[in-house]
Amino acid sequence: MEEKSWDYREAYGSKDQLHAIGAFITAWNNVELAMFRMLYTLLQITPEKFSPIFSDQSNSARLKLLRLLASEKEHPAVSERVDTFCKFANICVGNRNLIAHAMIKNKEGKVIANKIASSTQLYTKYEFSLEQIQNAADETRAVYGFGINLYGFMNFGLQIKDISQGAQRVRAERPGTVKGNIILKTVSTLPEAPTQPAALTHPPRKSNELKSKKSQT
Repeated sequence: MEEKSWDYREAYGSKDQLHAIGAFITAWNNVELAMFRMLYTLLQITPEKFSPIFSDQSNSARLKLLRLLASEKEHPAVSERVDTFCKFANICVGNRNLIAHAMIKNKEGKVIANKIASSTQLYTKYEFSLEQIQNAADETRAVYGFGINLYGFMNFGLQIKDISQGAQRVRAERPGTVKGNIILKTVSTLPEAPTQPAALTHPPRKSNELKSKKSQT
């Protein structure tokens, strides 16, 4: 059987560019997982009821709901971290949507992303270096790490201890934690936020003067 040629992929990007784009989009999927975990913890409903609620919402609606629930159900120190996660996740999803929904091509070592605006039917042309895409992937991955650790803290226990001095949460009485007369205690520390991700649209916007084929017909 003749081996399939993938030579055409060079028009979309070099191997390193396409790898960075794939890593970036995959990292965003992990951020969605952190969102899913935190919302599930806060809503406290069965998986059967929760899954369609999550699936039917846009990322913007999910983040708004996460902020609202955290502000009502969590300690202010935790709610503040959730708010930061939502702010950073909103930047990440904007970056992801730009890359994932644009027409991508490789030109002189640059990643060219032509993104159409549905409201104006105009393309906006963006140019990115490989390093910019790699940084976006790394920053998105860091937001995922922050979010999943925050979920772990939120899900760790019911009692908050010394919240003003490092925000530690302790759950001592869980099945399997009692050995004889000794109750084993485990502590989870409220995670620190990573550096705020950079928005890929500020800069490197180049132009928005190219009309789409649809608007010309």
